[in-house]
Order: sequence, then C-alpha cells, then structure tokens
Amino acid sequence: MASKYAFPQQSPPFSPNTTERGIATMYHPGVGSLRFRANPNEFNWSYTLNKRIDQTYGGRVVQLLGTKIDDFTFKADCGIGRWAYMNKVAKFMRDVMVVQCALSGLGRRS
Repeated sequence: MASKYAFPQQSPPFSPNTTERGIATMYHPGVGSLRFRANPNEFNWSYTLNKRIDQTYGGRVVQLLGTKIDDFTFKADCGIGRWAYMNKVAKFMRDVMVVQCALSGLGRRS
C-alpha cells in the first residue's frame, strides 16, 4: 500500500493577493491553506506519542506508531480584518478538526 504522506512535508507555493499579508501559513492536505494577516503572537501544542514497547532477547524495542495532538492553541491579532477574518480562522480550524477525526476514525459511530 502506498503511503499517504511524503517527507519532507511542505506546503504548496502560496500566491498572496492584495488583501492578505503576513508570513505564517497553516496547511492541511484535506482543507487547504490559511495565511495569517500578521504573524501569530503565540503557538502552543501538546502531543501524545502512540508507541509500542516490546521486550526482546536483545533488549527493548520501541516503535513509534504516530502522534496525537492533544491541545493546539494560537493567539493572533485580527486587526482590520475584524469579525470576517476571525470567522475565517475559526472555520479553517474547525475543518481541520473534522478532517482529522474522519481520518482517525473518531467520527464513526459503533
């Protein structure tokens, strides 16, 4: 089975228009990219490693199977973008969460 992701993971080229500025861009393959109007003031996230540990005759083997982002927060100024810009950022983050849940199977009901 072919891998979904290739390394290094890089966002596609971005062509800014006259209404957007700033440097920071968030990209998700299922959602697209969001370019901040100005660089965010703060980013914080915590994560949990999904791993498997096996004891063998030769020693301990640790397999890193993946990671799960637990909390992800950022602080950014809306400036003259006001409500429309804040709403755009909130909808982008919502869409990322929906796609992540769908990919991980959390959106399915038993």
